Amino acid sequence: MIGIKIVLNFRLKRTKEYSCRYNGNCVVDRYERNSCRYCRFKRCLEVGMDPKAVRPDRDAAGRSHPIRHRRSRNSLGEIALEVEDETDDWIRKLPVDMRTLLMQIMNMDLLVAHGDTTEDAKKIYPLPYTSIRQILEEPHLLDGKRTEIRYETFRQIQADELHAIAHRRLIACIDTVEHLFSLMDLHNSQDKIAIIKNSYAPLSIFSFSAATAKMTKQRDILCLCNYGYVPRDIQNTIDDLFHLGNRVVDRAIDELVEPFRSFNFKDQEMALMNAIVVLNPHIKTLSTEAAEQIADLRDRVQETLYNVVRESHPKEVASSRFGNLLLFLPTIMMLGTIIYENLQFAQTFGKQQVDSLLGELLDNLEPVHDGNGLNVEEVLLMADNSDQFIRSQSSSSICSLNSHCSGSSFEQGYSSSASGSCNRIPSTANLHVSESDPDYNVTLTQQRYADIRQNIGSQPMDVDSCCGNSIMSGSDVVIRNPSNPSNNNNNNKLDINNK
Repeated sequence: MIGIKIVLNFRLKRTKEYSCRYNGNCVVDRYERNSCRYCRFKRCLEVGMDPKAVRPDRDAAGRSHPIRHRRSRNSLGEIALEVEDETDDWIRKLPVDMRTLLMQIMNMDLLVAHGDTTEDAKKIYPLPYTSIRQILEEPHLLDGKRTEIRYETFRQIQADELHAIAHRRLIACIDTVEHLFSLMDLHNSQDKIAIIKNSYAPLSIFSFSAATAKMTKQRDILCLCNYGYVPRDIQNTIDDLFHLGNRVVDRAIDELVEPFRSFNFKDQEMALMNAIVVLNPHIKTLSTEAAEQIADLRDRVQETLYNVVRESHPKEVASSRFGNLLLFLPTIMMLGTIIYENLQFAQTFGKQQVDSLLGELLDNLEPVHDGNGLNVEEVLLMADNSDQFIRSQSSSSICSLNSHCSGSSFEQGYSSSASGSCNRIPSTANLHVSESDPDYNVTLTQQRYADIRQNIGSQPMDVDSCCGNSIMSGSDVVIRNPSNPSNNNNNNKLDINNK
């Protein structure tokens, strides 16, 4: 009803008369209600709304609230007093349905992070269950198994805690999927398992990065979910990195944490992005009903995110900020793919054994897609195969040096799936430019042809290989002398087959 009141109040304050481009036949529903002000106001009058009932003596934004003071503990452990400059008045400007969805998703994040035990995580995890389906069908199995999720910089994570962290994030992913499916009124366990398998790693890396950007300004750490952090050079302090190998921590800090920090994420934006990462309707194993419901909910979440961006950052261009937020999704999905590969490596060669629950995440894993439906593996494969076309360019060309990066995963320090991605354009000052092949792209003349024939003797001649990879068809080769165009006649035609 707040939306209707705003429409009436806005219409009465403006003396301008609106008109409809479509002769008053616009559809006025939850999706198209903002398209035409004339039809929306007409619809309000049709359902019995009385413009005279609008009270001009009341503030359109409602009652104001005093500035609240919040006590928080800073990184040094001292109690600091923070003053909230604003009281989130912009939330009341959102439509009712969007505000309701926003509150549901934010409450979901609070419930997921809430713990119901104070026992040491290393004593609880791994859980003694055989499959994710068992947990979904018997939710009481997780009672007393959830440690509190807190992102702090109090201490550095030890190697024996990584397994417990991976398990706690799995439980958080299961709880998130359960809450989202309850919003959609879906109960198919197979659909839930498909979403959990595809969103576990991307959701983990996004949660780590967003929380780190919010909690600390330190540039060389990544906060995890158990009151601790890992440094950028974690490979120098921990031998068995479990699911955090292949420099995934370095890339998360550089490609996610720093941009998130400069974006100045609000809690509402983080919660909605969290839901967008999970809601992927392009998974092949989803049922038709689930795919449609997930696509619809994701559209609603994205629409809510856009309105949150527009209202909470009035000085910025809403469409630009909204688009930049969604552009983080490919990076999140790509780093999630590296985490899956790290688990596969740990399952085969790692010192810490991968239990059945984490191992199930790797069974029949669907290719990870980004928010626009792009297959990340196909993009990486295209990048890997691009090396075969680089040879067609001159090696002395600066453009060719900057147009690709090394295809070796060991040189980049990343996994094989990300080895072809161009993370940094190499500096030409540090590159060794090899000299061009003197036999590359040469002009075939009579004298050069005679020299080639003399060198190969009686051996069969491969025209393609000896003529600079030139492609010639037919039995005749026409050789033209650019210095004497008048002699470019049939007398210079050589019949190779007869030779």
